[in-house]
Amino acid sequence: MEEKLRRKGIGTMEKMLSLSPQELHRAWGSIVGEKMWHLLRGEELDDKRSAQQSISHSHVLPPELRNERDALRVLKKLTTKAALRLRHERFWASSIEIFVRFLGQDSWRARCSLTETQDTLTFIHAIGALWKGLPSGNPYAVGAVLSGLVPEAMHMPSLFDDPKRGRLTRALDEVNERFGKEMVHFGATHETGKLAPLRIAFTRIPDESEI
Repeated sequence: MEEKLRRKGIGTMEKMLSLSPQELHRAWGSIVGEKMWHLLRGEELDDKRSAQQSISHSHVLPPELRNERDALRVLKKLTTKAALRLRHERFWASSIEIFVRFLGQDSWRARCSLTETQDTLTFIHAIGALWKGLPSGNPYAVGAVLSGLVPEAMHMPSLFDDPKRGRLTRALDEVNERFGKEMVHFGATHETGKLAPLRIAFTRIPDESEI
């Protein structure tokens, strides 16, 4: 973003503060610039979120996978698919929830908040931490829900974002788009293989990128 602003002739805070809301809109290339004009002046703005509330994937486990270890493997695969959809649809998520349905006992859910992210590894690490609270039982279905969605144009980068992680994720997406799905993947999802194949839901038709 700094490089983009410098190309527009904005190299200091003094210069940025001298611009109008419309000029900052053009400098950012989106409404985020106009929002920044108000935030720099201490104004409180409504947090406009997307009409779409969440992106989720769930899967009923076949009998041979109805154990804790394999259920987690499937959940990682579902989370990877949800993260890919998130990036493809140009959203960022600020929370993740996982759920497990058991045979003969109540379902279990766990959720945590995140700094706005599209990063697959961030989601994988989050579900790993949440999974530690899983009660004992025989799981027969698992699911992951990415929520608190923010459209890309409204995303406010964090001071703690690692740009290398973002570039790595984009590079993996480009390689897989060119040479085939899951041609390259993170080590954390290496065991997921062909688990949780695509299913056509009653409420949604999969995008071409998911096939």
